[in-house]
Amino acid sequence: MIPTTWNDITVNQYQQLRGLTASESVFDWHLDVLDILTDLDVEELSVIEVDKIFRGLGWLKKEPHRKYAKKVGKYVCKEFKDIRLGEFLDLEHYYQDKVNNLTTIAGIFYRKTSKNEWEHLIYEPYEYDPVERGNDFYSLPITSIYGLIEEWLKYRNYLINDAYSNLFDSGDITEEELNELSPEERAEVLKDQAEQKRFSRWGWEMIIDRLANGDKTKYKDVYNLKLIFVLNQLSKDAETK
Repeated sequence: MIPTTWNDITVNQYQQLRGLTASESVFDWHLDVLDILTDLDVEELSVIEVDKIFRGLGWLKKEPHRKYAKKVGKYVCKEFKDIRLGEFLDLEHYYQDKVNNLTTIAGIFYRKTSKNEWEHLIYEPYEYDPVERGNDFYSLPITSIYGLIEEWLKYRNYLINDAYSNLFDSGDITEEELNELSPEERAEVLKDQAEQKRFSRWGWEMIIDRLANGDKTKYKDVYNLKLIFVLNQLSKDAETK
C-alpha cells in the first residue's frame, strides 16, 4: 500500500523518516523512504517505477498539519495552562531531541482523567514513566500528536521570548554583532554565552530550593506548582530587586 497523506504515516515511521541519513544517490534515498513507508520489495523496483511512485509523495516535503487529537484512547491531552513546573522541566529536557522523543513528550501531555464531586476535570498525577507511556503512541498516525509537539513549542517560546522575557533573557548579542567579531572572538563569546545561560539545570535547582525555603522534603510540592504560578512569582521577585 502506498500512503497518500501524512494521515497514513505512523509516529514510528515519521521518526524513521526524519532519522534517515544521506544516501549515495537520490535513487537510494527514495528506496530507503519506500522501505519505511511501504511493504514493497524495494530491491525489485526499477528507477522508472520508483520515480512514478514518488510523483505521488510530494506531500512528504511538507511537515504534518498542526491539528492534534485532544483525546487518544483513554487519555486526554492536558491543557498548556495546567502544566506544572516539573512537567515543564522534563519537556525542556526531551525537546532537546524532539523527533526521537516524540512519544515521550506525548506521554507527558496525555493523561487519564476523572471528575471530582463538582464534575470538574482532574488529570492523573505525574507519577508514571512518560517513556513507558510513550509506547502507546508509536502506532498512531503522526497527525494525531505532531501538532501538539509544535504547538507546545510555540507556547513555550511565547512564555520565554514575550510574556516572561525579563526572566529568560540571556543577554545574547545579535548575529550582526557576532559577524563583526574575529573567528576567535566569536568562538569565545559563544562559549561564554553557553556557560552563562540563565535557567540552566543548575539555575532551576537553585530556584526550586528557594521556593522550598531550603527544605528538600518540599521539592515535590514545588515541582507540582503550576508553571504560570511559578513564573509569576519569579517576575514579582525580579520587579522588587
